[in-house]
Amino acid sequence: MPIWNVPFPRNPFFTGREQLLQNLHDALTHKWTAMRTPAQIQVISGLGGIGKTQTAVEYCYRYQHKYQAVLWTRAESETTLQTGFTQLATLLSLSEAEAQNPHETVQAIKRWLEQTPDWLLVLDNADEPDILRPFLPSTARGHVLITSRATVFDSFGLVTPLALGVLSPEEALTFLLTRTGRPHPDQAEHHAAELLAEALGYLPLALEQSSAYILAKHAPFQTYLTSYRSQRLALLNKSRPKLGEYPATVATTWTLNIREVEHTPGALDLLRLSSFLSPDQIPLELIGQGATHLGNSLSEVLASVEEDPLVLHELLEPLARYSLIQADVDTQTYSIHRLVQEVVKDNMDAAT
Repeated sequence: MPIWNVPFPRNPFFTGREQLLQNLHDALTHKWTAMRTPAQIQVISGLGGIGKTQTAVEYCYRYQHKYQAVLWTRAESETTLQTGFTQLATLLSLSEAEAQNPHETVQAIKRWLEQTPDWLLVLDNADEPDILRPFLPSTARGHVLITSRATVFDSFGLVTPLALGVLSPEEALTFLLTRTGRPHPDQAEHHAAELLAEALGYLPLALEQSSAYILAKHAPFQTYLTSYRSQRLALLNKSRPKLGEYPATVATTWTLNIREVEHTPGALDLLRLSSFLSPDQIPLELIGQGATHLGNSLSEVLASVEEDPLVLHELLEPLARYSLIQADVDTQTYSIHRLVQEVVKDNMDAAT
């Protein structure tokens, strides 16, 4: 058993992600090249509630025999990183765990990582990548796994992080049936579970919330689906996630990120507009050519879009930065999860 401080148990209902876990393992164990950062670093990136932390947890348990130490710390801010590194110093019995200056403790952990082979360091919820660099070792003696809503990590030598999407329809159905203890429902209930998974956009967090409610209330899938179609977020809010280590509900998990986009003029207006469109493959051309009809704020921001089409990409950037949308360069479209749409519209109602 390696030195270990993973704070979560293995999820007995973890479903799917087989190819991503294999790709992650292959990427981390690939020999160092000049294109990589000094430590072997990989990032699991995706929308809040998509299952990034749970995938990292599963990776830790699945491959723990490959490491002599599996270390975990939260990474939301410099403060949480410093606190986490102090806890790691205590775990590793380093004298610097008692240092008054947290910088000394961080440097001690980095030295340990630089001198010790075969470790895995997980930096969880690192949504501000720029704060990570002072905490990373400078030599490649182990693996660093980062989970983040952010999508840009080119400064770490990663042009394309491992993007975590929603579950497949089959995986989402399997999760619903196993999580609620109903592996062999009749045909009507099986079909209702399929429709429910689709209505929830195959999002793991929403599937967990609905499953927890269905299990607790002994409700049929058909009954829950009927109520969900009329109540939407209000019904999801009636049950918090019980498994999967989700710290928030669907209704709250994106709230902070939505507030962040307010700092870019027009970005929140575009997000609100997008919540009323068909969620998949929204053409950029639709936004650019319709700029004069999209309200004062968007019209002003996009006034020069014909001469300078990059202004539209600059408008989308803060939305893509936190995975609130998924941009497709090849098709020149973007998509938004239907539950993000629901949360945005709910926030609009609350503000009026």
